[in-house]
Amino acid sequence: MTGTVAGVCGDVLRTVTYSRVAAKHRLALWVQWLALTAAHPQRPWEGTIVGRARRGAPAGARVTIATLPPLADDAAARREQAVAHLLALVDLHDRGLCEPLPLYCATSAAYARAASRGGDAVQAARGEWESPYGYEREDRELEHQRVLGGVRTIEELLGDRPRPDEAWEDTEDSRFGRYARRLWDGLLAHEEMVDR
Repeated sequence: MTGTVAGVCGDVLRTVTYSRVAAKHRLALWVQWLALTAAHPQRPWEGTIVGRARRGAPAGARVTIATLPPLADDAAARREQAVAHLLALVDLHDRGLCEPLPLYCATSAAYARAASRGGDAVQAARGEWESPYGYEREDRELEHQRVLGGVRTIEELLGDRPRPDEAWEDTEDSRFGRYARRLWDGLLAHEEMVDR
């Protein structure tokens, strides 16, 4: 990996957005934070994103703050953990260069979050995927329709079975579930979110 990371102040990677804090913002912060930690493990990097209250925040909340605390106490462990998470993301990237993956940012994030907490992952994913009357969700996005051949239900997304080389999360019996967990589980295990 090469490049620069903007928004560094001391040992903190900061992002501020006027938008609602969404899955795409959190994922971007995660990747940059991992890259900083892997490149400079001697520093205990923290990551923070501040923006308008996320969708689903408690009533009256105006701001959402998502933070990533340092990975471990010592530099060697920090680097090892960061590299392991980055390798999983690079594997997903490489697979995505060969075919469209069953990953849909907000839907996959909602599924993985509910699954990691023992909740109803399918219902959480449905809430992000299927468009209610008068409001478009990810199922109506043109890029998804083009790849999927039209608007699909969440059950159709969950219908594809994992391939033999996708055995990293064997608690999930759908390709969608396995990819969602592979992408989001690391972030969800470290992230802390507060709504104010």
